[in-house]
Parts: sequence; C-alpha cells; structure tokens
Amino acid sequence: GEDYAAAMEKLLAYREGRHSVMTLSSYGAIAGHQDEVCLQSIEPVEPVGRLGGGDAFSAGYLHAQLEGLSLAESLRWGTAVARLKYTI
Repeated sequence: GEDYAAAMEKLLAYREGRHSVMTLSSYGAIAGHQDEVCLQSIEPVEPVGRLGGGDAFSAGYLHAQLEGLSLAESLRWGTAVARLKYTI
C-alpha cells in the first residue's frame, strides 16, 4: 500500500494535482486528486473471465464521480462494478 501511495503522490506532483486513477489488479485501485490519495482493496473473487474488468471499473468510478461522490466512494463503486463483472 505504501509503495502505491508513494507512486500516486509522484504522479500527482507530475500532473500538478490533476485527478489520477490506477487499477492494481487483485490489489484494488488507487486514486488521487490535489492533496488527497485513496486506496481501495478488492475482495477476492473467482473470475469467470477477465475481459471487460477495466471498462467496468471505469464505468463505476466515473458514474460515482458524476454523481458528486467522494474519491473514496468512487473507488468503492469502481472496484464493486469490476468485481461484479468478473463473476459473469
């Protein structure tokens, strides 16, 4: 977790605080904006298939952002939708 947070902080510095998101495979996802960094783990699931997981994450995350939810809540939405996608 600390390595991911340090990487996100470097990315935010490079991008001048602009919104940044990284998926971390089975570790979950991390996002940052300005001086905020949030890490979201993901509950293990036995995947039926891997195709579309990133797209599902993006859809869930962006939906939450457009609804005005926090960075942490947006990560929860993204990982939940990706996890659901892996089960179908």
